[in-house]
Amino acid sequence: MRRRGGVYFAVLGASMLMGLIGVGVVAEMRAQRQATIAAMDGIEARFLADSAVQAAVVELSKDPNWRSRPAASWASPRALGRGTVSLRITGTSGTTVSGNEYEPVLLTGVGVKGSARQMTQVRLGATGVPLDSLSLAMHADGEIEVLSGAWLTVTGAPIATHSTLLNDGTFVGTARAKARAGGGLLVGTVAITSQQLTVARASAISFYADVGTAIAPANGVMENLVLSAGVNPMGGGVNADGVYVVRTSKDLTIRNCRIKGTLVVICSDGAAVHLADRVFIHPHRADYPALLVAGDLFIEIESAAATLQESTVGVNFNPAGAPYQGVSDSDTTDSYPSEVRGLVHATGLVTLSNTATVRGVILSSLTGSTAVSVEGNNQLIWDSTIAANPPMGYTESVRLSVQPGTWARVVDP
Repeated sequence: MRRRGGVYFAVLGASMLMGLIGVGVVAEMRAQRQATIAAMDGIEARFLADSAVQAAVVELSKDPNWRSRPAASWASPRALGRGTVSLRITGTSGTTVSGNEYEPVLLTGVGVKGSARQMTQVRLGATGVPLDSLSLAMHADGEIEVLSGAWLTVTGAPIATHSTLLNDGTFVGTARAKARAGGGLLVGTVAITSQQLTVARASAISFYADVGTAIAPANGVMENLVLSAGVNPMGGGVNADGVYVVRTSKDLTIRNCRIKGTLVVICSDGAAVHLADRVFIHPHRADYPALLVAGDLFIEIESAAATLQESTVGVNFNPAGAPYQGVSDSDTTDSYPSEVRGLVHATGLVTLSNTATVRGVILSSLTGSTAVSVEGNNQLIWDSTIAANPPMGYTESVRLSVQPGTWARVVDP
């Protein structure tokens, strides 16, 4: 009897043990199943987050006014597949999106499936489609005239006018014009065309005026100084992008200066800008213009066989904060070209005289009269990089595209 009772308890214990093992196996299988489901939900949520970003890129490219949408319109979850997606759009500093169509933005896609939540973030950069006029060395809405005894030599690209090319001097290069007049010497070709190219907008000048640092040259003269993103001898602090703004009701004369930045001059009461003697202007940022004038512009500098020499004026033009070709120093023994490099845009008459050289693009949006007058022996050399990397405000349209290497998985802070 004792043996039979012992066997019974042994069998009962084994049965209980097997039951416990079975319960454990079932629990383990259930846990594994839940883990598998969670993992699958995580993978699906990740794909949903990626899809939200990719769909947003397409949607933004179709809506030029997307920046004016309220943030809530993006944040609302939408059903997609077996989960939901939503989107966050912020400025690159984490702030709300501004109305500046050139500002890069951060897209954050949120995908939710079950209890899984994944976030994908990417940076979109703005790429401008350049104005067709940036493919020219000079574009004028009004007449271009080369006066008797004057020379205009153009290389790299044609010049163009929506009006007449009046050549009473010597024109070397190619041109497009609605009409041709004058008895001067032509060394090249002039194509007669009625094609209307896109005219640069005056609002582009206003954009740079709004982001620039105000300066006030004494007595309407800027001379014997260097102005850059790191150096501003006229007070008011420096501008990180090298944009400086002068508002004047009197003529502004700039001579014996190096300006490594974007100079904006807003003229009133018939005021004009004169570049005289030796001046070297080139932008601080490659995607910014060099010189913008709301008014008339006279480029009267000496470029041929002339340089801007530190020793002549006793000024160091490449101090710390204003390097030239990557080099700064503290002496006054260097020299620089006397010319304008980059995009030049004036809303009024542009006059070229003496031996001025411009390496870039000249735009005049003056209509109904002479827009450009050539009075000396001047040279225009087209810079193809301006069309390849058009300055803000000088584009036909702006496209957003994903910047390579910016895809990332993120979490809420």
